[in-house]
Amino acid sequence: MGFLEEGFDVVGIDILPMPTYPSTFMQTSIVGLPGSLFTSATAIVSSPPCKEFSRTGMPWLVNVSEPDLTLVREVLRIRKEAGGIPLILENSRFAQSWLGKAKGHYGPFYLWGAVPLPLPSYYPHEHRKKESYGSNQELERAKIPIQLSRYIAKHFKESQC
Repeated sequence: MGFLEEGFDVVGIDILPMPTYPSTFMQTSIVGLPGSLFTSATAIVSSPPCKEFSRTGMPWLVNVSEPDLTLVREVLRIRKEAGGIPLILENSRFAQSWLGKAKGHYGPFYLWGAVPLPLPSYYPHEHRKKESYGSNQELERAKIPIQLSRYIAKHFKESQC
């Protein structure tokens, strides 16, 4: 939403239907998408499902398999094929075991890549109710907070001037 509010054309991609997505939406997998589709993009913002990464940090779960990094590898491939455009990858803190130390975080949202620093320091906890973490509200939980997305979008807008 922050990129939309800053005047960017935004294209969302997901395998799940998103009937209320506020911009252009492609219901497809990124697996195999050619990077040439993204050569005119200002940035790629990717938020692979964090469920697998988060499970590795739950000590009460036993025999948790390592997370599937296919989507991370695919977005890195797409970025490379598109000419190395800036990439921001968002996930949970537990992803650091596989992706390396995050460049920064905003509450529970950890970021890698072309992240403008310093990140905003205030995280509005009241917007992220604890009960949502264990509920079926996955799509709602996956939304990057508007304060963070707007901050990142403004950085990219300013860097284009």
